[in-house]
Amino acid sequence: MTLSVTGISAQYKLDARQLKLDPYAWLDQQNDQQNSGIVNGEYYEIKRISKHSHQFFGDDSWVLGEIIFRNQLFDSVYLTYDIHSDLLLIRHPTQYIYHNQPIKPVQEQISSFQILEHQFIRIDEQKLNGFYDLLFSGQNLRLVVKRHKQTYVENSVEFEPDNRYYLHKDGNYLPLKRKSSILKIFPGNKKDIKTFINRNRLDIRPGNDSDYIRIIDYLDSQIGNSL
Repeated sequence: MTLSVTGISAQYKLDARQLKLDPYAWLDQQNDQQNSGIVNGEYYEIKRISKHSHQFFGDDSWVLGEIIFRNQLFDSVYLTYDIHSDLLLIRHPTQYIYHNQPIKPVQEQISSFQILEHQFIRIDEQKLNGFYDLLFSGQNLRLVVKRHKQTYVENSVEFEPDNRYYLHKDGNYLPLKRKSSILKIFPGNKKDIKTFINRNRLDIRPGNDSDYIRIIDYLDSQIGNSL
């Protein structure tokens, strides 16, 4: 059997009975397999409760990404991110019978991951906990968004996006909803903020990531040094 994890391949003699009984122990016992730690976790059953929508970020299939787990980078890993339950899942990295079996790594040991050109970071604070999409990181300000899907029931259960934005300033994460939230955070710069928003025709509301990024980038570069 050839075991390939994050671009590293090695040849092993496979004891199928041992792998069937305890695949984690089998992987961890293999010599020279430095990346077997990515499998540390538990099997997870994906439950699909909607016929027309899904609970995942972007795509409901496995996509290539990278993950920093226990301070180690693993790239070329197949991932899927359940934003309804805030769970990052990986596809079992072996080419054996567990290949399509989802694994739930220890979530608290994931510091960040990249999927579909988005970087998610883990935040563990009193008010914010879990994975957040890092939209902007400047010298003074940081903008993150909590990707979430909530459920509603009509004729069947459906998932609906529910994105919540937060600005990191002076060591605190502050909720952003619309333009009024930004004006409240920067009361001394209301005129400049309104002028920039109107001149660039920005629509500050959930779902408009690019407009959030433009105004926070402006604040970071033009106003940040005087805050």
